[in-house]
Amino acid sequence: MGCHPAQGIAPGRSLTWWLNTNKKPHGFSLTAGMSQKKDMHDKKRSYFLTIVSLRRIEKAQDWSVQFALTNTIDGNFSREFCRRLKMFRCLNTGALSLSVHVEEALGLASRHGFAGLDLPIGELFRLAEASSVQEVKDLFHSTGVRAGSWAPPVDYYGDEASYRAGLELLPAYAKFAQALGSPRCCTWVKPFSDTLEYEANLEFHIQRLRPIARILADSGCRFGLEFVGAKTFRAGHRYEFISTLQGILDLGERIATGNVGLLLDSFHWYTSHGSSEDLTYLSVDQVVSVHLNDAPVHRSVDEQIDNQRLLPGTSGKINITDFLQVLKRMHYDGPVVVEPFNAELAKLPADERVDAVKQSLDKVWTLAGLA
Repeated sequence: MGCHPAQGIAPGRSLTWWLNTNKKPHGFSLTAGMSQKKDMHDKKRSYFLTIVSLRRIEKAQDWSVQFALTNTIDGNFSREFCRRLKMFRCLNTGALSLSVHVEEALGLASRHGFAGLDLPIGELFRLAEASSVQEVKDLFHSTGVRAGSWAPPVDYYGDEASYRAGLELLPAYAKFAQALGSPRCCTWVKPFSDTLEYEANLEFHIQRLRPIARILADSGCRFGLEFVGAKTFRAGHRYEFISTLQGILDLGERIATGNVGLLLDSFHWYTSHGSSEDLTYLSVDQVVSVHLNDAPVHRSVDEQIDNQRLLPGTSGKINITDFLQVLKRMHYDGPVVVEPFNAELAKLPADERVDAVKQSLDKVWTLAGLA
């Protein structure tokens, strides 16, 4: 069983078959051999894959190759490959209040040493329609930046017409994101309602999110849901809703499409009174994407304000070292994004802003033993 639920090699197919029927990235080199033994007693089959150039695979510019290779019929190879993959530092320009075109966003990511960029999926999709999917892929390849996560084009809190319109766009977006190498789609869940009590609100979310999850599953994409932990964010609203790790996991189980997990944010984990032990119960299949932030030192947990955060490692209020080390132990291999919502940071020019974010990530990366 592979480490990614992305669509890859069909059962019974070989690596050679997949590589012969898909375009190989420039410089890609793989020698694979498969042998089969039949046990006349239990009729079990075992497969043996010999990978001669694993490091070249890891560095392949076409990330769909990696996804396919980790979804082969050889579970031992898949697990070994997963262990070699690592979480990567990823830029999200929107989270830094930067309004730039994707070409500039890729340039910022590349210049400052980010491995990935969260996808402005709408802009990229329109660009592909005007040119081609290959040209968009070439934009990423030319900068050495890989795809992070992306948000669905569905306003699931909106009226029925806008919701349905978004659902109609989603299959094409999901297929396109897969072509760019990202099976990670994420959205957030409001922790309150002014009209629906908890159970009614839960049913609303299940009915609205399940069709999104099903469409994503059809394209081999995962769906990460983010809970909002800050108590102050719920203040003044009539009914409380999901604001904890366990609550969002329960929602995913109720959606029951098999591809729903978490967008795990360190700020919301902290403000929900989460512990490092809570994180140890998570599996890598449950974590779709990760956000990393710190909190102002002069506020208690329950006084923290959602849109007033710090760069990772600034105050030490949040135990980011433990947070990252748990992710490392579970072999999480996805994007790690800073989402600081910081007014002082937003005053800096674009390059200085992105550089400050990268330096904060490098600092906590080193402290957590990830460098």
